[in-house]
Amino acid sequence: MLHSSSSKGQTEPLAALVAIIVVGMAIVLYGGFVTDVLTDRTDRTSDDVAIDLIWDDISHDGVYSSDRGTDLSDIEMSSLPQGQNVYVEVTIIDDDGHERVVDDVHFDSDGTRASPQEGPPEDGSGIETQVSERPIPVETDVAGDVRGGTLHVEVWSP
Repeated sequence: MLHSSSSKGQTEPLAALVAIIVVGMAIVLYGGFVTDVLTDRTDRTSDDVAIDLIWDDISHDGVYSSDRGTDLSDIEMSSLPQGQNVYVEVTIIDDDGHERVVDDVHFDSDGTRASPQEGPPEDGSGIETQVSERPIPVETDVAGDVRGGTLHVEVWSP
């Protein structure tokens, strides 16, 4: 015998309201947790960020070459950490096996080029310096001669 009921498939309004509130609270808590995890996840320092931005400014087709019209003067102000001094140096290993500086530049904390180039603070000066290096391809004075080089970036507060 079939019973016809008008309450078939329905739920109590109070139970539905409680379920909606629980699901809403779960979404809010999850969102807060994910936001905390993602914001605390980065441990990149200003020198790590600067070296990536500087490489984007000075590389031409993935190679550093002052003969192709790209050099350290192409570093944009937006690539430098604000309010900090920055020293950038590109080096290669020459035929004699010695490290040779191809180009270097020093920016003051206001983003202007330091004159004369002072370079980074010396060890033991008491100034904390952040240092980043990355290997880069460097085209030498001889066209087509590409060697392994190093992009060296130092950042410190004035």
